[in-house]
Amino acid sequence: MRSARWMCLSLGLLVGFFGSCAEDVGIVGTTDTTVVADTSSQDAGAKDSAKSEVAEDVPPILDSGTEDVPEVDSAGPNECEPGEGCFGESCDDGDECLSGICSQHMGDYVCSKTCDNACQAGWSCKLVTSGGDGQYVCVSDFPHLCLPCETAEGCTGDVPNACVRYPEGLSFCGGACDLETPCPNGYNCQEVETTTGAMSYQCANSAGVCPCSNLAIESALASPCEVSNDLGTCAGVRQCTEGGLEACNAAEPSQESCNGVDDNCDGLTDEGTCDDGNPCTVDACDGEAGCSHAILNAGECLDGDACTIGDH
Repeated sequence: MRSARWMCLSLGLLVGFFGSCAEDVGIVGTTDTTVVADTSSQDAGAKDSAKSEVAEDVPPILDSGTEDVPEVDSAGPNECEPGEGCFGESCDDGDECLSGICSQHMGDYVCSKTCDNACQAGWSCKLVTSGGDGQYVCVSDFPHLCLPCETAEGCTGDVPNACVRYPEGLSFCGGACDLETPCPNGYNCQEVETTTGAMSYQCANSAGVCPCSNLAIESALASPCEVSNDLGTCAGVRQCTEGGLEACNAAEPSQESCNGVDDNCDGLTDEGTCDDGNPCTVDACDGEAGCSHAILNAGECLDGDACTIGDH
């Protein structure tokens, strides 16, 4: 099940090369994988390179364009036929891939492949080892991209990507980008604010929100969200479901009342409630029990009436 994969990612090569868990690179079906080499370039045997699309709102230093994510390998003589577990096709484990390699890419699992020294755009050819042996495999540059997150811990794999703030209080995993690592198609490389408050160049979805991947749905991942009005801002979450992101479950901020609830979401409960305007009573909020107004029976209180003494 994919929920188990979320805890332990493993690489399964058809040649029986690997055996158990590759947490760092997000690959299903291998034993104790470790990246010991990292080279990135365009696959000489792949399809023509996708045309670059200039990313909007990117400082000139990173105005390098946006490369298309490689599509599923096209069929040809002695090549993979669509539906046979070709490179880029969805998978649950290595058994569903012609290469025996099921790897995490852009927030979901797809079939990967072995490589000589290069892979398609968005992937890097890395040496994955098991004991004293190893093999070069195409590993995604953006394994967690656009998964819902609250902190960067949910976005960290082989590359420690950030949890990026989106509009309406949402946050999704980004992908570190620069001139040598352009974003996939549909994403812009921008300097954005992360959930830690820092600024970082990350791939951000150009639509302003991320879709729910199969992995996000099966793992019940959720993004923080908020509802605001003149009275305050209340926090909630939007969970990924088959129908997409659910509506934000945050409460609507309202006038504070004596009910044991922080109605305006300012971190205080029942403040400023239960004042009856009578200085000769002690006003208190008893939470769900409501207000109480105890009459003073000692000391002096001023009720503003010149005809009373002690004002009791």
